[in-house]
Order: sequence, then structure tokens, then C-alpha cells
Amino acid sequence: VLVDSLDIKANAFLSLFDRETPALQQQIRDYFYRYTGRSRQEKIENIYTRILDRAIDAQTVEALSRQFSAESLQAVIECDEIPGADALLEHLPTTVKKFVVSGTPEHELITIINARNMAHHFDAIKGTPRRKEDNIADLLAQHRLNASACLMLGDGHVDLFAAEQNQLHFIGVAAPEIQTFSGKVPTGRDLAEIGRALDIPRIE
Repeated sequence: VLVDSLDIKANAFLSLFDRETPALQQQIRDYFYRYTGRSRQEKIENIYTRILDRAIDAQTVEALSRQFSAESLQAVIECDEIPGADALLEHLPTTVKKFVVSGTPEHELITIINARNMAHHFDAIKGTPRRKEDNIADLLAQHRLNASACLMLGDGHVDLFAAEQNQLHFIGVAAPEIQTFSGKVPTGRDLAEIGRALDIPRIE
């Protein structure tokens, strides 16, 4: 949602399965994009059991997770922002609490946000191993927030599910031609477009 990392992560994830057939790799790619907000460990386990129909032990899951991190971390730190991300964060009123809730491991997520000099924008940074819907529920309780006054921006079905589970308003971040969400979900191409729609000043 903040940085243009989805394809970087997808390619790094596919590299874990580079010996599979093209047909299986396409299924794995489709699974990755649909469940991008889940932890990499959960995705790896489910791909082995549901797509490849093979058993996998915990040590192999962790080894593949470390390989994914090694191949993607620096690229995510250095990739472009989603247009409008910095401007939106800079110009939201200071009274608005802002949180990152991600499927990335929390320690890695903090590393990325610190390296990109974004940490000062956020009141909390939450990643896996906890699921998004559980992290959001915790944040609502800890900060005594009314869910009906909160908005989640997300780029995948897992984000929409987490918002619905916690009764948050939701706006999808996705190009219309990709059709990530149904027509019933309000969607913007990027954060510049969403910032203008929310009438936040100085979003270019």
C-alpha cells in the first residue's frame, strides 16, 4: 500500500518454487497475489499442502522464509513508493492516528520502515506472526478507537477481510484494470488519487 513492492515479493516468492512446472508456478503466483497479506510461513505451508500436495516440516518452512527475506528485503527498502504515499502521510492531520498492519514479519517490517525514514509517521507498526485482523482488534482496544471512525487502506482480499472483521471502513488500493476488488468496494489507483478523493490538501 505504501511502497511498490508487490511484484518484487511475488518474484522472490516464486523463486522458492523455481523447479515446479509452469502450470504449478502459475497456481502459486495466483495464490500469492490473493493471499499476499498472510504471513509467508502460512503461504508456504498452504502451497505445499494445497497446491503441491506434499508434506513440509517446520524447519523447511523457516528455511524458505529466510531465503525469501534474503532475496526481497533490500529491494523492498529501495523500491519506489506508491504515488502519493509520502504526501498523504505528511498532510494527514496530526490528530489522526496512523498504523501499519502488514503480513511481513514485524521485526523485518520495522527494519524496512526505519530504513525508508517513515517510522515517525506511525503510532504503531504491527506485523506477523499475528494475523492482520487480530492486530487491528488489538490496536482498536489499546488506543480506544471507535471502529466506525476508522479507515483501512489495503491492496488485497486479506486486507478487506481484516477490515470487515473489525467493522472498519475500507478503500482498496489497486489499478481498476486489475480488478482486485468487486465493484462494491471503493477503490483508488494509488494514494494520490485516494488523498484527493478524501479531500486532503496538497496531495499531488
